[in-house]
Amino acid sequence: DSSIVPILEAMVVESNELGKVHALYALQGLNALSNSTLMQALKDSSDYVRLHAVRLSEETELNREFSDAFKMIVNDPSPVVRK
Repeated sequence: DSSIVPILEAMVVESNELGKVHALYALQGLNALSNSTLMQALKDSSDYVRLHAVRLSEETELNREFSDAFKMIVNDPSPVVRK
């Protein structure tokens, strides 16, 4: 049901760490994970949210704006994300 998509997108921004990760995977499962939502997750303050955003991005058709984000990930302060 696509009516849940706006709620899940809001969770990626406003929820706690676990809620954000669950929302990302739910969006992916609904084929509703947008590039802009994924970009927000790549810039999240939580290293675990960023880690899962990297994993999800591997299965997503990305546009050019992601190249800068991936350059930042290479230098991410968290070893969890750089793995």
